[in-house]
Amino acid sequence: MKHRGFGLDHFYVYAGSNVNLKNDRENPLYNLILVSARSQKEILSVKKLPGGQSLSLGFDHEGTYLLYYSFGPGEPGFVDKHVLIDVIPMKLL
Repeated sequence: MKHRGFGLDHFYVYAGSNVNLKNDRENPLYNLILVSARSQKEILSVKKLPGGQSLSLGFDHEGTYLLYYSFGPGEPGFVDKHVLIDVIPMKLL
């Protein structure tokens, strides 16, 4: 995945919890891809998340995940933003 350099957000999530991802922009987000950092395995792929719509993500296993997405349909393999998600045991927060 090639990154255009728009920054990195980092979130901590409890294992066993659900996260509601809402596109609060007027325009769609494109090419959302959730990847396990350890295995580099693609967990989820969504071509287009319309503005104002939500997506629920469940994190049952501890680990680090990367969520990539773009602000336009653009060129395949390029992303505008990525988010680092650390799923941790309940006792650590």
